[in-house]
Amino acid sequence: MTLSLRRVCQSVWAALIARLPGDRSLPTDSDTDVSPRSLPDGGVTIKDDPAQQGDAAGPTTDPGDTAPAAETSDDTTADPADDDQSAAAGSPAAIDFDHTTLLNSLDRPAFVLEASGELSAWNDPLADRLGDDPDAEMVADQLAIDGAEQTLAEMVATAPTNADAEFGVTLDDRDRFLYRDSGTLASDDHIETTARPLFDGDEVVAVIQIITDRTAEHRRQQATEELVTELRSTLSGLATGNLGVRADPPASDALDDGLAAVGAELNEAIEGLESMAGGIERQTRQLDDYIEAADAAADDIATNVAEQSELIDESVDEMQSFSASMEEVASTAEEVDTAAEEARAAAENGLEASEGAQQATDEVVEIGDELVEQVTTLGEQMDDIEAVVEVIDDIAEQTNILALNANIEAARAGEEGDGFAVVAEEVKNLADKTQTHTEEIADSINRLHEQTDETVATATESHEQIGHAGEQIADVLDAFEEIADSIDQAANGIAEVSRATDEQAATVEELTATLETVRDRSADTEDATDQIVDATDDQRAAVEELTRKLRQLQR
Repeated sequence: MTLSLRRVCQSVWAALIARLPGDRSLPTDSDTDVSPRSLPDGGVTIKDDPAQQGDAAGPTTDPGDTAPAAETSDDTTADPADDDQSAAAGSPAAIDFDHTTLLNSLDRPAFVLEASGELSAWNDPLADRLGDDPDAEMVADQLAIDGAEQTLAEMVATAPTNADAEFGVTLDDRDRFLYRDSGTLASDDHIETTARPLFDGDEVVAVIQIITDRTAEHRRQQATEELVTELRSTLSGLATGNLGVRADPPASDALDDGLAAVGAELNEAIEGLESMAGGIERQTRQLDDYIEAADAAADDIATNVAEQSELIDESVDEMQSFSASMEEVASTAEEVDTAAEEARAAAENGLEASEGAQQATDEVVEIGDELVEQVTTLGEQMDDIEAVVEVIDDIAEQTNILALNANIEAARAGEEGDGFAVVAEEVKNLADKTQTHTEEIADSINRLHEQTDETVATATESHEQIGHAGEQIADVLDAFEEIADSIDQAANGIAEVSRATDEQAATVEELTATLETVRDRSADTEDATDQIVDATDDQRAAVEELTRKLRQLQR
């Protein structure tokens, strides 16, 4: 190994040691600066080793110069020439650079290719892949990508600053000249690799290349692409309406279970869609029946709307006539109101007249009472006269008996008794006349008594009739009062009816206007019903088209 390469590798190894886990301190007499610092040219500069100044000279570095970095994970490639950790102070001269211990800190194949084309260092993962003693030719044969004649390290060694333009590789970082490439090896493995030149001043002394095996990822990507292609084909057939299409992705163990099950899940979804399409077809047939029923109902509605429109026209005419009648009723109500006022006045007059009649009747009753009392008194007096007449009659009868006895005695006396006989005869005649007159008086008194009784009875009956008439007049008064109250209520009711009639007339006018509006709306409804019928026909046609397409899907 040349001195320049040795110095470069000292810096690289020191950086790699700094990135190893655990405490791997180096001797403190190292004069190689491995502190992290990016250099514009991406290279590594090394301080001169005093023990080797006679062999070669190299540029010195200030404290803080950057040491290379190494890749430490499966998915992240670390640049051995760009380290972001400070290494412990140590002497690279104490490291055995013929040993691959430091490269073995990487978990993937890595090697160092000198500018001369010789393979100067490699790690165990590379030896496991190529054999225990690989060389540059073996590396080129087995690690060249896509049939290329050179490895990425050889390309970078040939054109360290423009390998991207010369060989078409990817330049990840122009400041550090970090290149990247990926592809398939002769063994069909797929790798991704990075390479970076190591500079001694402006001179490239070596190239570090790290290889990451992407075979599993590549196989997974290929299987995924095949799955996507199959799914796309299936979905394309499904998009054309073919529900009989099924996905048949190629079997591959590169896919995880969830992704591998996508095809089966898609087939299940298609089967569900096919079943759903069958259900939709059945429902579509039912919908067609419903639409036919709706069509018939729409026709009925159209007929009913037309009939309702005619009825509304008739209602408008009738309401207009009714409005005129209500106006007449309002006018008649006013006349009735006037008549009610007149009836109220007449009832008041009748009430006043009835009150006067009752007063007169009361006076007649009082006179009748006095008449009955006077006739009764007269009857009593006639009874007294009759008693006197009876006494006189008795006296006349006694006188007649005495005159008869006197005649008898005068006859016995003879001539001496003639004068006494004449007197007795005269007394007898006078007694007879008195008795006759007394009988006539008695007869007159009897007749007068009968007439008095009749007068009393008549007066009593008249009194009763007058009393009954008074009661009737009182009833008439009560009736007149009730009539007056009823007339008041009727007048108030008629006035209220008059007001209500006016309000009803206004309401009828509003109702007539509303009916006219309804008539206009009915015409609009009739038009809308026609549109519904047309829409129902369109729906039927759409359902028939949907049924046809569903049947095509199920073929």
